[in-house]
Amino acid sequence: MKYTRQKSKKIPSQKYKNYSYKKRKRRAQLRLLSLLILMACIILIISTIFINVKKSVSTNADLNNNIDNTTVDYTFNETQNENDNNNIIQVFLGNEDSEASEQSTASPIPSPPQIIGDITKDTFYVKVNTIANVVNVYIKDEAGNYTTPYKVMVCSTGRSTPKTGKYELSDKLRWHALFGNVYGQYCSRITGNILFHSVPYTKQSPDSLEYEEYDKLGTSASSGCVRLTVEDTKWIYDNCPKGTYIEFYGDENPGPLGKPTISPISSNKEYRNWDPTDIWSEGNPWNASQ
Repeated sequence: MKYTRQKSKKIPSQKYKNYSYKKRKRRAQLRLLSLLILMACIILIISTIFINVKKSVSTNADLNNNIDNTTVDYTFNETQNENDNNNIIQVFLGNEDSEASEQSTASPIPSPPQIIGDITKDTFYVKVNTIANVVNVYIKDEAGNYTTPYKVMVCSTGRSTPKTGKYELSDKLRWHALFGNVYGQYCSRITGNILFHSVPYTKQSPDSLEYEEYDKLGTSASSGCVRLTVEDTKWIYDNCPKGTYIEFYGDENPGPLGKPTISPISSNKEYRNWDPTDIWSEGNPWNASQ
């Protein structure tokens, strides 16, 4: 009978067991650390994207066109209006719009005195009512306070329009690019990206008016700028120099001269691409019809 020696099973020593355990533990810790680093990177990337998107949305909201109208390019247009040097303002005889006069919440007021001579930044004081969507212009009384109403304009403000505060007009821009690939006429900068400007145009041409936006004048429709008819925004462009004070406030009462009304133009397919108050643009069909 042949004797066969059986191999004995090798039993791991305690030292080997401890070493193996530590090795597995280290691997687990490294995997956990790698996972945590990966999660942190993902959170950082998501946070960065979120912040950039939020910043972009916020910037777009301020930019106007409606922003509305946020401005994109602050380059001046050298084209100047032929009336820029005309510093004589005619006597304002009251509100010419009978419907607006009927809406006035105050008694009739005397006509302000004629203003002749150089216009300075202190000649007018402009107040923008963001609730009634009205712009009131005042001149000084005998005591030197801006209490005498001179002119009223219907406007459209928006969610990013300042609700309070006093600012000084700065830049003047004949045509200016607005947020949303649109343009405004006769722009006057109030603060930052907030401007006075016309209802937007799809291109730098007076026959490309966004007529549906024109019909919204008198309501909150912009992203932040103060939209006006061409007639009114050109008046500010011509008669309110840099440094003129602009004050924002909110009140359901439009002011001493009431709230002007406009006639909608969207239904007039022949004329609606033009601002009916733009008497300075050659070829405006509204001019021929009046």
